[in-house]
Amino acid sequence: MAAIKLDVAAFISDYCNGVKDKDLAARHHLSTRELVGIVKKLISNGTISREQYLERNRKIQQLDKRTETDFLKSLYHCAICGHAQPIPFTTCPACGREVAPGRETAAHDDATSEPLAPKPKISISPSPPKQKLHTKLKDFSPVSGVGHELTGAEYFITDVIADEETTLVFRAERASGEGPLLSVRLHHADPSVQDSLKQFRDKIVTYQSGMNDPNIVSLVGTATLDKALVLLYEFMPTNLEAMITRTSEGLPLDLLVQLLPQILNGVGYSHMHRGKDGAVRKLPHMLLKASCFLFDDIKNVVKLADCGLWRSRVDVRGHKGHLWEEPAVDLGALAPEAFVLNSRLINGTAADIYALGVVLYRLATGKRPFSAPNPEEYSFLHRKTFAIPPRVHRYTVPGWLDSMIMKCLEKEPTQRWRSATQMELSIGKEIVQ
Repeated sequence: MAAIKLDVAAFISDYCNGVKDKDLAARHHLSTRELVGIVKKLISNGTISREQYLERNRKIQQLDKRTETDFLKSLYHCAICGHAQPIPFTTCPACGREVAPGRETAAHDDATSEPLAPKPKISISPSPPKQKLHTKLKDFSPVSGVGHELTGAEYFITDVIADEETTLVFRAERASGEGPLLSVRLHHADPSVQDSLKQFRDKIVTYQSGMNDPNIVSLVGTATLDKALVLLYEFMPTNLEAMITRTSEGLPLDLLVQLLPQILNGVGYSHMHRGKDGAVRKLPHMLLKASCFLFDDIKNVVKLADCGLWRSRVDVRGHKGHLWEEPAVDLGALAPEAFVLNSRLINGTAADIYALGVVLYRLATGKRPFSAPNPEEYSFLHRKTFAIPPRVHRYTVPGWLDSMIMKCLEKEPTQRWRSATQMELSIGKEIVQ
């Protein structure tokens, strides 16, 4: 700090009074990198307390909200796709639709307008999950080359693993008690594909059966359960979300660092992989959350599940208006642009990197960077507020990991990591912002 000739007392006063980073850097003649380094040092040595850090964030949020309100009141928006710009228009520059005179109106004030509609509740399967216990799986159709021999085997449902928003997940065992366990997924309650369930499942099989990586959950085959088509996967004992709930501060850091290359490899493989047929495919996940990473604590292996699920849904029924409207999405892990842009305009890789940052934040601290009761508040938090650095919650988080996570959570997509592979190559290294 001495080399920078910083007036520390004046800097702390400005910082705590809510002077924004850009103005703070200009006022004290600092580069962005110097500013970040100084703030991190003052927080880590306790000169700036966690309470002061949070209070500053609140002040900035209030100022940003007032500024945003004034700005939004001056905008005009397309009544069809929601695109907004400062001047009236009759042809939307985003969707190309003609907008009838009078339909372009000032954009709503985020703070006072009608809030984003809550995600619709999806009805649960008409048959309670436990009624499936002891039911026999029939009509096996194995995927070739997965190493599971299902022909002639008798499998029965023995446990309910999860009753999710659109999916039931079961465990199945052989009647003989020998042989591998299976994870059984029944997609049952997604109204957006309800009329095309067979096509939806066929799409999932197409995408997942072509993937071959040690950090991707293997699709074993298909079967029927009470005449409903189900997908069969290799069984994994738990997931990272379940592991986090057992502790107040996230995974043991040595375990997290050990598993990190596998987590990043799984995401990176999905984003750009060569399938079993030799064709190269890009498959953004778009539904990333801690529960998607399955874990075998005996083998110490992490595998990513649900690859291709979102893409299969889009292939069958097209894009929804916004990602936050999708079933089973984690609003706490959605990238800022997902609340503004039409889902077809989202860069899937960049959105996944942001969600991956949320997952790693949760694994490192046991906490979420953002929590809110409804989509409208999540939208504001993701777009206008900044996450508390993981090291503030848990000082033992390595500096490189703290920086890696914060780079994932950049508001501007181009400022995030370009890929999970780039992140993997940066493990353990000092990250220059």
